[in-house]
Amino acid sequence: MVIIMLKNATVKITGVYKARRSKGLAYNTGREFHAISIRLLCKGTKLMYQNNTYLPKQGDVIYFPAGADYNIEIADYEELIVIHFDCYAGGGKNIEVFTPQISHIYQSLFSHIYTSWHEREIGSQLKCLSTFYSILYEIEKENLNNQTAISTTTSVKRAVDYLHNNFKDPNISVGLLSEIAGVSETYFRKIFSEYYDSAPLSYINNLRIEYAANQLQSQQYSIAEVAEISGFTSPKYFSTLFKKSKGISPLKFRNLSL
Repeated sequence: MVIIMLKNATVKITGVYKARRSKGLAYNTGREFHAISIRLLCKGTKLMYQNNTYLPKQGDVIYFPAGADYNIEIADYEELIVIHFDCYAGGGKNIEVFTPQISHIYQSLFSHIYTSWHEREIGSQLKCLSTFYSILYEIEKENLNNQTAISTTTSVKRAVDYLHNNFKDPNISVGLLSEIAGVSETYFRKIFSEYYDSAPLSYINNLRIEYAANQLQSQQYSIAEVAEISGFTSPKYFSTLFKKSKGISPLKFRNLSL
């Protein structure tokens, strides 16, 4: 993401502005400076760039590279803080829109830059530049967290897919599933419970109980055999879990099918 690439660039802030704009259409062509802005308020704004249309929302952070040609159509109103800057050995060629998960963090940082810039105290430019990089830090941190969340979701789903195909294997365990997911067993239990609203062991046992119920109804196996083919190593433990789940013993359940 180009916004993150700015962290490796040499940046010189040239202006910080706050603006409130109402209905109208603005054309921007060939600006020599880069810009990054945040929408403090936004209703009915449309950003058109390279045959793409973006609909910015309140809290969105938008990067505008130098030389970008774009149009902004405002159907209602918007209020924003925008930072103009020169960028050496970094930046990009495309407009990018970033939607923060917690927008007030970015609103506070942009507001801090605006206040520092207009106070014009000794060291204010350095203070603004420091806060500018704090904005980039927050964006990078959030993107890394999102990538980790996506990676974790994918790995946990892979483990659950494996479970659904192999739950009758008595060697299936929470430890094995966490290894497949590539995370610690403690973390796997936490994430699994959040995604599936169930502890992983309860989920495994439920799959086995439902399979066992179907086998009992078939009348082809004894209670001990059903326990074994369903993945339970102990018929007594199977009977205890089955009664807890179904409200009756496996034997009575099977007899209901006679």
